Amino acid sequence: MLPPSIKFLMGKYNGFEALEARIANNKFDSWDKDYYTIAKLVRDVSDSYMEEKLDGALPGMRSRAILLLKGGNINPRSIQCCNVTSKIDNSSCLLLRCEALSSVRPVIHTIHAVFEDKKDGDFLSSPLSTCSCEDGSLFCSHMIAFLLVLALVQRSASQK
Repeated sequence: MLPPSIKFLMGKYNGFEALEARIANNKFDSWDKDYYTIAKLVRDVSDSYMEEKLDGALPGMRSRAILLLKGGNINPRSIQCCNVTSKIDNSSCLLLRCEALSSVRPVIHTIHAVFEDKKDGDFLSSPLSTCSCEDGSLFCSHMIAFLLVLALVQRSASQK
């Protein structure tokens, strides 16, 4: 249970505006916490990949994301996955949802990170991937911190 001072923020960006549920006849047809399987399926979130995806992001964005990660603001236990379809091009995608505690206010943001549903599936940025924060339609520090968590999960999974 959350302390009474912390609230979930229902931001102006809705992760499902450009997505719809998809049935693929696997365990991700409904929300599932097995994010290790997804982490092994999607493209490795390496430093070079992050640089490619962050091209044009604000210079301090990555350092703020690292501070969020070090501060424990990303909750790996909240990660859930499900099958979705992009309403933009009808492509099959995987949605990873995670909670992030704001570093400024006592609110919890919801991150929706979308990947192509295929081996080495690419990260699909806005409007498919969003965060409920004020900058949630762009690359916010919460999204970057979540991608860094995913990179750590991938490295951990590859060592098992």
